Amino acid sequence: MVRFGVLGTGRIAHDFVSSFKNVNGSEIVSVGSRNKADAQKFAEEHNIPNYGTYDELVSDKHVDVVYIATPHSTHCANTLLALNANKHVLCEKTFAMNTKQAKEMVETAKNKNLFIMEANWMLCFPLIQKTLQMVKEGVIGDVQMLHASLGFNSEGRELDLKMGGGSLLACGIYPITFATVLFGAAPSEIQASGSLAHNGADEQVSITLTYNECRHDGSIKKKIAILSSSFCSWIPSDAVIIGSKGTIRINDLFVCPNKITISVMGRPDNVIEEPFPVNDSKFNFPNSQGLSYEADHVAKCIQGGLKESYLVPTELTLRNMNIIDRVREIIGLKFDEDSC
Repeated sequence: MVRFGVLGTGRIAHDFVSSFKNVNGSEIVSVGSRNKADAQKFAEEHNIPNYGTYDELVSDKHVDVVYIATPHSTHCANTLLALNANKHVLCEKTFAMNTKQAKEMVETAKNKNLFIMEANWMLCFPLIQKTLQMVKEGVIGDVQMLHASLGFNSEGRELDLKMGGGSLLACGIYPITFATVLFGAAPSEIQASGSLAHNGADEQVSITLTYNECRHDGSIKKKIAILSSSFCSWIPSDAVIIGSKGTIRINDLFVCPNKITISVMGRPDNVIEEPFPVNDSKFNFPNSQGLSYEADHVAKCIQGGLKESYLVPTELTLRNMNIIDRVREIIGLKFDEDSC
């Protein structure tokens, strides 16, 4: 039995805990908050036996792994708190405010021989793994391009620069991650443009990543990922992988899908559906019952003695952070943590 402690009591923490109705071999045993009264309220709502402050949570001998469910700006400090208490860590995405913080988090885990993973739940969905396998098998031929976007209207806390607010860290991490996994290398070129709010947070961002592939004759083939995120408009939140023989479209919310459409030239479209786990809980975010895939994966990794995930390895997280840092530099998005 892998025992989780939840650090944070916000909306994503609620959804993560609620998804545990579909997780076997694991349990939530403690919750921590800056305000102990909030922790108590959350514990009572979710029938969690222990609660307390952050320090009390990471000191709880019953906790094996701490799930960090706080704002981006506190991910690094909260992760280091848990690691220094010898707890494994699952930290919400985006993992950190910049690459420097992310490296410190990863290196601390490695030095302490502890498991660490970015909670990039998208990669734990069965249909995402099915899609990547079909790409590997050449179902749509040689992949040439990716179009992926995620965005919606938002305001207030989501655009609070001090908390790492803005569309890039909240939404952009998903299309960036998909491009990184799909093309399997660092981009040779990064282009970006963005619109900043009055406080300096990004409202929308457009990113073009170019990847160089060396052909057998020594020439270079360029492959392209066209990505976007937004907090000022409801943009299509799907992903289309374009190959030399056809396409794979991850329908609707591509970050947590239950349907994909494979279109290969000369053949009828093939639609594959994967029902979500049945869960009657009330969730804050769409398809959050799928968080159970992530929790189950983390538990299996820890049970198997792994120190990082094979679905969301730290190399992937650090590569994403490098891309995000470069995009921020191009569009002029700055955080206080950059000067630390």
